[in-house]
Amino acid sequence: VYDSAKGAVEVMTRNMAYELAPHGITVNCVAPGNIAERPGAEPAAWWPRATARIPFGRLGRAEDIAAAVVFFCLPESEFTTGQTLLIDGAHDAYLPEF
Repeated sequence: VYDSAKGAVEVMTRNMAYELAPHGITVNCVAPGNIAERPGAEPAAWWPRATARIPFGRLGRAEDIAAAVVFFCLPESEFTTGQTLLIDGAHDAYLPEF
């Protein structure tokens, strides 16, 4: 169900971008990977295993996601619409077998 919902959000993003572009409205999506639960919190039991699967070598932070949202708000990105920006430290690019 979770994966289906994520897929639906991506398709909805593309469809809304198509419908709203003539009105000068952009629609984009940010897809976060594993994010640390609380900034500065003691590592949760699952963090080491999750981190081992992220080529960048760490979990994401709230600031990583915020930076992606800010990018979509910049005037320089006005021609960017219908996109999903994956913020996951290359987790999706390469997932080794464990």
